[in-house]
Amino acid sequence: MLLEYVAALQTSDIARINQVIEEYAEEGEPSDSEFKSIFTGPRREALDFAFRHQRVEDIITSLQEYVTKNEDASVISWAETTLRTLKDRSPTSLKVALRAIRQAKVMTLFEALRMELRISTAYVVSFYWGFCQHNQSVS
Repeated sequence: MLLEYVAALQTSDIARINQVIEEYAEEGEPSDSEFKSIFTGPRREALDFAFRHQRVEDIITSLQEYVTKNEDASVISWAETTLRTLKDRSPTSLKVALRAIRQAKVMTLFEALRMELRISTAYVVSFYWGFCQHNQSVS
């Protein structure tokens, strides 16, 4: 709803935008009936435990332990799905993403967005040069 309110403003007046945000915030947080997270209880504990590590390899090891040693079916299912997702990704990109997330915890929003832009730009440039090199070798 907030996004709809702000989009309907059709103004760039910061004071007016802030006023709408404040009015919306006064409506309060969504009630339990409006918002249910799947990451509560045992799944939340598993998520926090597995992703507490500073290395991707250690995160994967923790997830594998949840798959083999946990008795909660929902936790096992979550861990298996998460492992499959991580294994489908580039190891380098996982490490870069993990480091960025850890660093962003102590950054302002602007600093975090600037870092994201730099990371994205580096990946695009790297992909572009790799693509060009490949096409030159094929020609």
